[in-house]
Formats: sequence, structure tokens, C-alpha cells
Amino acid sequence: MRGNVAPESGLIDMPLGKLTQGRSWKMVPDKSAPAAVTAWAVAGRGGAETWLKLHPRTGRTHQIRAHCAALGHPIIGDAIYGGGAGPLMLLARAITLPLDPPLTATAPAPAHMVAALRACGFA
Repeated sequence: MRGNVAPESGLIDMPLGKLTQGRSWKMVPDKSAPAAVTAWAVAGRGGAETWLKLHPRTGRTHQIRAHCAALGHPIIGDAIYGGGAGPLMLLARAITLPLDPPLTATAPAPAHMVAALRACGFA
């Protein structure tokens, strides 16, 4: 994320609705829209960037991107929600499916994210 996020963790409970402008659209806070909830915690800090672990509790389109922007800390590289141009620094690092037995998959960080993650304490 851009900036130094404080406090160390939180919960964003902000309904999101679709805003269409011409031929483009994005999700924006909208009290009349369906619920959108994201839990988050700081995983590391480095310079003017903060690495967050984000856990969406609902599944709205662009939920994580819109919620981070609403916090005032857009995801780096997110041209739609204010994080600047460039490759989007958003990764579904791990997912666990509640099967019997549970199935977990993890993904390595892509090359364009490695330096920023290291600066935030990710080895």
C-alpha cells in the first residue's frame, strides 16, 4: 500500500456500489449497496509503503482495491483506485478451501513485487 498505514489492524465495513462514467466503471462507497467487509493487518513496513494482509469477508467486485483506496492507502500500481500506473501489487498469496481434508494453495510473489516486499520485511 502507499503510505504508512495505522493502526496495526482493522476492519473495513463499507458497502460498495458500481459507479459508471462513460465507458468505464469502478466501485465506490454506497450506503444503499450490498455489504462489503474486509479485515486487515499490517504485515510489514518499509519507507513510504506498508504491506497489508487483507482478508475479505464478503466477495464484492474490486472490494480489496476499493477498500484500500477508501482508507487513503491505495494499492501500488492501481491506476483505477489511485495507486499510480504500473503493475498492480496485489497478490492472493494463499487460499484454503474448506474441504475434507482442507486444501491450501500458496503462490510466490511475482518478480515486480519482490523488492517492495523485501523493503517491508518479507524475506
